[in-house]
Amino acid sequence: MENISLVLSGGGARGAYQIGAWSALREIGLDKRIKVITGSSIGAINGALMAQDSYELALELWDAIHPASFFDRCREKNLQPDTFAARVYFELWKDRFKHGGIRFDPGKDLIRAHVEESVIRKSSVQFGLTTYNQDLRQGVALFADQIPDGQLAEYIIASASFPLFQPHLIGGHRHIDGGVYDNFPVALALKRAPKDPVLVISISMIGSYAATFLKQRFPDVPLHVLFPSRKLGSPLHFSKNIVHKNIQIGYEDTLRLFETKALKSLLWGS
Repeated sequence: MENISLVLSGGGARGAYQIGAWSALREIGLDKRIKVITGSSIGAINGALMAQDSYELALELWDAIHPASFFDRCREKNLQPDTFAARVYFELWKDRFKHGGIRFDPGKDLIRAHVEESVIRKSSVQFGLTTYNQDLRQGVALFADQIPDGQLAEYIIASASFPLFQPHLIGGHRHIDGGVYDNFPVALALKRAPKDPVLVISISMIGSYAATFLKQRFPDVPLHVLFPSRKLGSPLHFSKNIVHKNIQIGYEDTLRLFETKALKSLLWGS
């Protein structure tokens, strides 16, 4: 059977959907055929966890994510996991205007604690990500083996630095969200696996639009786009209820998708 490339878009808190999809891929057994994973923003975080085959760690990370565990301002205000979204947004906007960007140092620490660079570098899965260098005004698309030792988590943080957040410094340069450059890093995946089928998990825009856009951009690539069947909420709504709901939606959507004849033909050749 062919190998498969997995592309994970950005979309903030909606990224929990991709973890649910991963759960279904594991159940189906398709995860063992994924040899290239590329991601942008939250997709880079999820992609790193997939590349290091840390499903339980991914669930632990997403269970730990809530406003006070991710944002400085919410921690300072001691906001609880079930705080109303409107209050969270109010505090984050105040933080943005006071500090020139939303601070998320607790979130950076969570990412550093869950990314195992040595495991990813030794993995049979090639992992890549995108970010945007504000100072050079250019996009960055790299695989783990192109990133300096000890810097992989920093590049993942940079990729996940939403444009409203404070930029993340790497080598004296300010980096922001990979979605600013390429939120669907299919082209990056094709550099390592130009002939393999590509499965894109899109959480960032209207699904049908993403599918049309990508199929027009890559007309000769065997490509399928998985997108949510229901609304996932705001990219900044990191409440436990929303996270758990979105994981379940991603799981159900993926199982349903793999019942379709078109996808079976794409991935299994029959």
